[in-house]
Amino acid sequence: MSALGASRDFWQHLVEAGMAADLLPVVCDLAVPIRPGSKLSALGKVPSAIDGQGMAHGFKNWTRKVATADEIEAWSSDDRLGICMQMRQCKVFDVDIEDQVLADQVEDLLRPFIADLAGVSSDRVPLRYRENSSKFALIVRCDAALPKRVIGLDGTNKIEFLGNGQQAMIAGTHPSGSRINWEILPTEAPTLTADQINTIWSRLEEKFGAEQSSIAALDDFTAGREPCLGLTVEEMEALLASLDPDMGRDEWIRVGMALHHECKGDDTGFAIWDDWSSNGGKYTSEEHLRVQWGSFKLVPGKRSVTMATVMKMAREAQKPLLAEDVRNLWEGVADDQQGHSGVMTPEGYTGKFRIYHVSHPDLHKPMEWFIKGVLPKSDLIVLYGASGSGKSFVAFDMAAAIARGIPWQGCRVKRAKVVFVVAEGAGGMKNRVNAYCQHHGLEPADLDIGFVLAAPNVLDNGDVSELAKSIKLGGADIFVIDTFAQVTPGANENSGEDMGVALRNLRTITELTGATAWVIHHSGKDAARGARGWSGIRAAADAEIEISVSGSGRLISLTKMKDGDDSKRWGFRLATVALGTDSDGDPISSCVVEYVDRPRTPIAAPPEPKGATEKRVLETARACGAATPEGALSTAVIGGAVNAIPYDPAPPEGAKRPRDQRRSHVVRALSRLCDKGFLVTVGERLFVPGFQHFAGYVNVGD
Repeated sequence: MSALGASRDFWQHLVEAGMAADLLPVVCDLAVPIRPGSKLSALGKVPSAIDGQGMAHGFKNWTRKVATADEIEAWSSDDRLGICMQMRQCKVFDVDIEDQVLADQVEDLLRPFIADLAGVSSDRVPLRYRENSSKFALIVRCDAALPKRVIGLDGTNKIEFLGNGQQAMIAGTHPSGSRINWEILPTEAPTLTADQINTIWSRLEEKFGAEQSSIAALDDFTAGREPCLGLTVEEMEALLASLDPDMGRDEWIRVGMALHHECKGDDTGFAIWDDWSSNGGKYTSEEHLRVQWGSFKLVPGKRSVTMATVMKMAREAQKPLLAEDVRNLWEGVADDQQGHSGVMTPEGYTGKFRIYHVSHPDLHKPMEWFIKGVLPKSDLIVLYGASGSGKSFVAFDMAAAIARGIPWQGCRVKRAKVVFVVAEGAGGMKNRVNAYCQHHGLEPADLDIGFVLAAPNVLDNGDVSELAKSIKLGGADIFVIDTFAQVTPGANENSGEDMGVALRNLRTITELTGATAWVIHHSGKDAARGARGWSGIRAAADAEIEISVSGSGRLISLTKMKDGDDSKRWGFRLATVALGTDSDGDPISSCVVEYVDRPRTPIAAPPEPKGATEKRVLETARACGAATPEGALSTAVIGGAVNAIPYDPAPPEGAKRPRDQRRSHVVRALSRLCDKGFLVTVGERLFVPGFQHFAGYVNVGD
């Protein structure tokens, strides 16, 4: 029997696109028994997995679930499991209409409307469909918190907008027995703003029945789970010191609720609230406050008041700073200025902003390096590149040189302890280590490298604290985050607010541990514009390294080096290392970095084919593993591309049955892709050119 679930390659394609944290499995094999006592009522549509006894079970609080790399590895190995996606980074317009004519009307309005707002063509909006069904769905990227919405039509027909707290099945077999298919892979979803989605929904209501439309309240995924700010007792007391305890009752209650939230309801928060309140004339008794404190509870689906509210109140309460007030605080400053010369603060100065003379030794400390001229001992290093560029292999090769204390490309190296936070592709890390050791004649014990195999959320204070503790106890000098997208689940990468929090928390880890943060990140869609997302990431980095690839070769480029030379470049290739076979007898392999001369021509962003069918075939090839050591089976690519092309076998009335020409179109498109150099064939496998994994299959030269 053929697999009912999603392919391992499709799982990996989603992971490489930065969507791993939002994925959950769904049991597609209806023959799997449901675990006794499970609240799971049916299989095939809701998040579910299979336990060690072969029984299906659901996920408690699945809307809060963030998948780990180990879980993704296990789920992707079970061909009975399909994939559903939580609505965090993406949202779905789900058209649940059994009337083909009506469904076509909705598609004719909805798909072009989305395309127009997103600035793409209609055929670039991913559409999910099933054979012999008029129902379909369209997926878009939008990380704003939006509720579920429904337009009820006649009978059971409806149009739904799946917002936060919802999920959509994106791969596998539907309970009806039909496979989930896509016109354009969901990873290509165009980006819309919340306002644009509201505009689309208003148009749908206007056309298909606004009076029957409903908007559900956001569930506890977005409300009632606001993070604590991690403030110290002193910081909370300082904030309250700027507020009048005799403020209005509503504001006073909000202060108490914020402290309750920040301190998780413990007596520390109560003591701060009570001490501050007791300074006001309205204060009655501790017992009265106790009663009020006990009424503060977390209500799922209802926004919590956090200390961010108190911080805003403190800013608004702050009085304008007058020069006269400051002068009164400066009494004695004139005397302090006597007895020293030069531009500097005097020896007795204990303030926050000391002035150092240009001759001060602290200003003349030499820069310290892990790899001299390449990786400084600093707060933040960013290494970025496109999927398939080899960025993780390069990072590991550099890290291994640091762990061994050996020169890297002629550069001096200071031996140090390295920790990898493997938030993406943990399943391949073992092979990467074994390949490196085999290639260099080492044992794993020779590498002073440790691994964190759970994916932390660096937007969560609890995870940040625990990760810092682990790195500190592990004695790491540098920690590598692979990748940045996987440790910021649900964040808007283009938002300075979200990314600012993530960078601030990485800096906190650095301050607590003394270890340098080294982040591996993805390129943006326009590789010429650098790393993906907010420009402040580059601004915050002390060093930035780009990994690029094209038909002319691969290149490591320093694109930023504070107070250093950022013109250095190195050429490299990825050589395949055979590692034996797995339990099924299939070959296992990975890659190592081999350094070669730099490409003579500049590496530009990889070109894309122009034809719609060629684009679909190339996307399918990448999803099937054309940029991996094993490559993609040509039969799998052809089959996947054929299934992604819509085909209606029912002829119009009075016409002959249409001939299914999808396969011939795909085969011709594949041939053109190979002729144009977009793909390379080696036997029955396909590879992305420049990604020289196929060196293990045929001698292609150095």
